Amino acid sequence: MGQDAASKAHHCRNTNVVGNSFFGQMRLRLLIILLQLTLTNAFGQIDVELYFKSSCNDSIYKLSFNVIDLSANGQYINSVDNKVDLPKAGTYHLFTSFVKGDFVHIVDPDIVITDRSKQVDTLLMPKIKFTTGAELHTKFWSYFNCDKPCNDRETDFYENGNKRFEGDFMDGKPKWFVEYRADGTKKEESWYTVGNYFPDKLSQYNDKGQLTVYETKEFKKRKTITSTYDSNDKLLMRQVKKH
Repeated sequence: MGQDAASKAHHCRNTNVVGNSFFGQMRLRLLIILLQLTLTNAFGQIDVELYFKSSCNDSIYKLSFNVIDLSANGQYINSVDNKVDLPKAGTYHLFTSFVKGDFVHIVDPDIVITDRSKQVDTLLMPKIKFTTGAELHTKFWSYFNCDKPCNDRETDFYENGNKRFEGDFMDGKPKWFVEYRADGTKKEESWYTVGNYFPDKLSQYNDKGQLTVYETKEFKKRKTITSTYDSNDKLLMRQVKKH
């Protein structure tokens, strides 16, 4: 073999070695990524299966629902039937609904997931629920206590005996109400002009029951002015929406 031929053969062998090394590294990286994904799916997800029990008649409902991760920029997760895979333990806002007669009753509690093992649980639905009409494009809305529109002072409780909800109503329309967490701390408080869908004032409280922010709305003829304040009455934001 001549010198040129030997040099070319040596170059080809080096090229093959480099090529094999490069693709070998790529395959190894791909295997590592696939392994990481497999481990994430196997150990990073929490399987949650939920059923819903009526506080009014003890019926058990199997419902599809959605959850929002309150600690991850509002990540929205849909259930399949009554099951959902959650990425981690934490606090989630749940939303579901069910039809009864001419009405759709809305259920939207917060749920706290602390255990990473598979969970099967039955949630006790509140007696007092926001309710709409079952027909398409309905304009009907109201608050119901079981099967009747709320009137005068209405109160609902958690299973542990703590107050869940308290408010004053007129023919299903709120004047004022407070929502509480299961530990008894205040979560939100709203004041209404009777008949208005949106509150005149909405106050929000942290997990210790301390006021964090509140929002006011001024309903003008051609615009709505929404102002947000901190607990010291400092204006944080003002928005004007024209009608």
